[in-house]
Amino acid sequence: MPSFVTLSELHRGTSSTGPLALSLRPSLLQENLAPVSAAVHTVRHGLGSLMLKGLDPLLNADILAALRSMGHGDELVISDANFPADSIARQTVLGHVLRMDGVDAPRAVRAILSVLPLDSFVEHPAMRMEVVDAPNETLPVHREVQAEIDRAEGKTSTLAGIERMSFYERAKGAYCVIATGERRFYGCFILKKGVIPPAEEQSRHA
Repeated sequence: MPSFVTLSELHRGTSSTGPLALSLRPSLLQENLAPVSAAVHTVRHGLGSLMLKGLDPLLNADILAALRSMGHGDELVISDANFPADSIARQTVLGHVLRMDGVDAPRAVRAILSVLPLDSFVEHPAMRMEVVDAPNETLPVHREVQAEIDRAEGKTSTLAGIERMSFYERAKGAYCVIATGERRFYGCFILKKGVIPPAEEQSRHA
């Protein structure tokens, strides 16, 4: 067996000098792979974010990667539990659904807006799904999300309504879909990413 084996070689069971299976007992191979599998699980499911300062624990590694990859003007969908999140997400830029199971939409919005700036170049950077046959009605879930937006932005940024079927179509063009455990009807929202100015401009406007 070579004196040094990379993790990828250990995972494949081969190295630059040949198969590792010839020189590793199955039990030993399993023992060495166990911490690797644990590390992969931690990154994939976001458990490691609990050990970082200043991050909301709901922001797992996959969600953080998506938020970081989005650019100015890209949109993300925060969906309720009844939204066809998986099928819609397959048509987005990311191509698969992200999840915040067990939390409602306002709590998910709070976590996302703790790191994501809203777009100040448009009139309505945050949107909600309208109630069918009552487009001007705002439900408790809408008002709670509005409060989270106002808190994060330090000002009122009024949620704009989007008709239900138009919401579905717009969601397909989003960067990603984050499915939540929100059980209330019409708990679906779209957020448009803004920009973070240079440090000197931030201090000038502080």
